[in-house]
Amino acid sequence: MQQSELPTTPTESESAAVAGNETPERITSAVQRIVRSSAVKRQVKAWHGNRCQVCDLRIDFPGGSYSEGAHIRALGSPHNGPDTTGNVLCLCPNCHVLLDAGAIVIENDLTVIRGGQPAGPLRIDPRHTIDLECVRHHRERWRQ
Repeated sequence: MQQSELPTTPTESESAAVAGNETPERITSAVQRIVRSSAVKRQVKAWHGNRCQVCDLRIDFPGGSYSEGAHIRALGSPHNGPDTTGNVLCLCPNCHVLLDAGAIVIENDLTVIRGGQPAGPLRIDPRHTIDLECVRHHRERWRQ
C-alpha cells in the first residue's frame, strides 16, 4: 500500500461510500515469481500439528485446523532464502505477520524476542531442525 493509500480518519465529507467500479478493467501482464514448495510447508505444519511455534495457538474449525508456513529468511531478493523445512516455521496468521515485519525475531538459542523482550522458547519438534543461519539472517535484517 502506498502512503497516499493508507487509511485515515474520515471527515464528514469523506464518510459517504466510494462509488468503485462495477466492471473493473482487466489487463494482461507477465509476472516472474518464486515457485515455492507446498510440500515443504505441509511437512512443517504436519510436524507441529498446525500449532503455532511462537504462541502455541491452534486454529480449529469444522473439518480441520489452520496454520501458515512462514519462511524465516525471505525467499525474494535480496535475501534469497532457501525453500527448505529448516527455513520454515509453523505459525498462526498473527505471528506470521509479526515475524515478516520484524516484530518477532529469534535468537540462536531459539528464544523468541517479541517487541524487544524475551517471550519464551520457540516450540520445537525433534523432526524439525531449524536452520540457524536463516535465523541469524532474519534477526540481523531487522536489527539494523
